[in-house]
Amino acid sequence: MKDLKDLVRPNVWNLKPYSSARDEFHGDASVFLDANENPWNMPYNRYPDPLQWKLKDRLAVLKGVDRSSIFLGNGSDEAIDLVIRAFCEPGLDSVVTISPSYGMYEVAANVNNVECRKVSLDENFDLDAEAVLESADEWTKVIFLCSPNNPSGNSLDRGSIYKILKNYEGIVVIDEAYIDFSAYPSFLKELSGFPNLIVLQTLSKAWGAAGIRLGMAFASPEIIGVLNKIKYPYNVNLLTQERALYVLENKERMENQLRSILSERIRLQTVLPELNCVRKIYPTDANFILVEVTNADTIYKNLVRQGIIVRNRTNVTMCNGCLRITVGKPGENDVLLDALKKIVKIYNSYMKRALFIDRDGTLVIEPPVDYQLDSLEKLEFYPKVFRNLYFIRKQLDFEFVMVTNQDGLGTDSFPEDTFWPAHNKMLKTLEGEGIRFDDILIDRSFPEENLSEPKTPYRHVRLLSVRMSMTWQTVM
Repeated sequence: MKDLKDLVRPNVWNLKPYSSARDEFHGDASVFLDANENPWNMPYNRYPDPLQWKLKDRLAVLKGVDRSSIFLGNGSDEAIDLVIRAFCEPGLDSVVTISPSYGMYEVAANVNNVECRKVSLDENFDLDAEAVLESADEWTKVIFLCSPNNPSGNSLDRGSIYKILKNYEGIVVIDEAYIDFSAYPSFLKELSGFPNLIVLQTLSKAWGAAGIRLGMAFASPEIIGVLNKIKYPYNVNLLTQERALYVLENKERMENQLRSILSERIRLQTVLPELNCVRKIYPTDANFILVEVTNADTIYKNLVRQGIIVRNRTNVTMCNGCLRITVGKPGENDVLLDALKKIVKIYNSYMKRALFIDRDGTLVIEPPVDYQLDSLEKLEFYPKVFRNLYFIRKQLDFEFVMVTNQDGLGTDSFPEDTFWPAHNKMLKTLEGEGIRFDDILIDRSFPEENLSEPKTPYRHVRLLSVRMSMTWQTVM
């Protein structure tokens, strides 16, 4: 790690923090006439402890850290914002985050005029340490890692996290908002070994106290000192401090609730795949499950109409078609499952609408020379195809089915190794624009074969029935 002075913004390092009345006096007294407070309405007439020492003492015992290594804020969001303000020069420095992940890292960076660089997770939502390190340059001051991750729910590979901690000289923030639901240990025990490490936790999740807004940052006393220097004097109000102490006194209740959530998580992971509207359940170490469904927008709206609110994540990177479902009480989960079964029953009772879209001549321009899209050089999309397809996908309730004639695909006249690169590039480009096909039907036959059924080995047709079929040109 670089010297802390070299990482902190010069004006912050040299800043003389605001000194409140409660900072200047420590101890017991019978008469307080120092802070211009109303003498009536005890105890809420008094300003709260600006450094929350009583609460930190309790957390120090619970978390196994020294109280000087604890920062408390108005949710984890305050700590995220302060880290960027402390270390990143606006308009000059940058931070690195993973994608997809918790959105406040980017929001806080944008608010502070700090560049936010995103590094995509792999197809299993796992971390590429090399890519993260390569994205960081001399102007990158902070790397944010959320593990277990939101919205995917999985824990990031610990070996990759250690690699980043060992090889990056700036600040590494590991957001452990969901760590209590994970079988993996917290990185709190690594604070002494990595002076550049900041660990974020919260009372919002396992402790069931989202409403009081108390976030925790754990780091070296030197880093905590920097955060305390720039925070607002009374950032954690008295009511929050009192309620937090009350919540923390009943660890047994939290552990009982935790066991219930973990049990219900297993139940949902078991039952949800049995519904034919569910395509995939992603592994999770959190109190929520990322679920890929047949039509996320439609299912979400149907659940809302039944008074059930989940999170529609279909527009989030790598989460196309996904709903994020928080694990509730057993009765709440029963209501959700019954509602999904009802939706499936309704869907099965009528014919599903499908839009059949011819690939060549509709999405991509058919090469005029030989009419075979067999190289990347020949790949050219029709003008406005992305805008129009995305509009239909968002506004109309259709399954998207791509159909295409590829005469003799797989034969000497049209080898497969010349077809797939351009085809897959086309699909990846469309998915990058939020356009994903529910099925792709490829007819490999020659016209002279005059087959009654086309050769479609690419995918199994999942459509139950078709009420409406139209071409792309008709929609245009």
